[in-house]
Amino acid sequence: MPVVAQGSASRTQRLIVVMALGAAVAAALFLGNGADRVSSGPASGRAMNDVSRSQPTSARTLRIGTWNIHSGVGRDGRYDLQRIAKCLDGLDFVALNEVRGLAAGSANNQAAALGATLQQAWLFAPSERQWWHDHFGNAALTDLPISAWLRIPLPCSQGKGYRNALLMTVETAGAPVRVLATHLDRSHDRAVQLAAVSDLFLALAEPCVLLGDLNTTSDDAQIQRLRCAPGVEDPFAARLGGNDEFRIDWILTRGLHSVRCDIEDRGASDHPLLWAELKISEPYPLSPRHATRAKPDRVR
Repeated sequence: MPVVAQGSASRTQRLIVVMALGAAVAAALFLGNGADRVSSGPASGRAMNDVSRSQPTSARTLRIGTWNIHSGVGRDGRYDLQRIAKCLDGLDFVALNEVRGLAAGSANNQAAALGATLQQAWLFAPSERQWWHDHFGNAALTDLPISAWLRIPLPCSQGKGYRNALLMTVETAGAPVRVLATHLDRSHDRAVQLAAVSDLFLALAEPCVLLGDLNTTSDDAQIQRLRCAPGVEDPFAARLGGNDEFRIDWILTRGLHSVRCDIEDRGASDHPLLWAELKISEPYPLSPRHATRAKPDRVR
């Protein structure tokens, strides 16, 4: 039986320990890098995903909604994207916040899963990446043509909790409608992010819409200035009257007139769904390339 010198055995044991520690450190660094949230950065394009589902329309109104879907988890704590989809039926365009890069039980992101259910074109606009994939952000669903979109990172001073704005050009019979959708930080960076999206919204050519979870209530000085800016309309001002002190989800317009609007809360998220039927204010001529498409009424 071979005999191993005691010194040689000790060196071997030390080598094994060093190698194990090195592997542990490498694994920790690898997992640590994956756990870090990083900005997804800017992006742009000229079409949604599944654009074959987009249909021109001769209608001069646009049913547009905004909803923070809380990653698909309702007030009852239950994850149910099908429940989310049922609430969205009948909208021409909806901007979504708190959308996850992976849908439970699927290799697709939540925007793709909802688009497949609703038979609508979709776009996921991640604001951050984690675990080496697009992790969290905003999204849009529509059955109208989109001619351009731009993903714009917003200021972030904390190195986490990245946010962005999604600017899209929606083609309607009346005129191209520019839609700016966002979800703002609720603490340190909220004010500077609100200033950035407000300036962009006011600089857009009409007709245009700003919508999303602004994490800002009606008593905030910035939101008050924005609502009072020339040409800006709040479809829910008359609807809510003085009962909007807790509202943080907004739809604001320029160059559009609200035909009707509603706030729906069926418990599918921790936020309500806001939607408004908007009519283009100016009498733009009907484009001959728009074919008639009937709009289903909202499902209650």
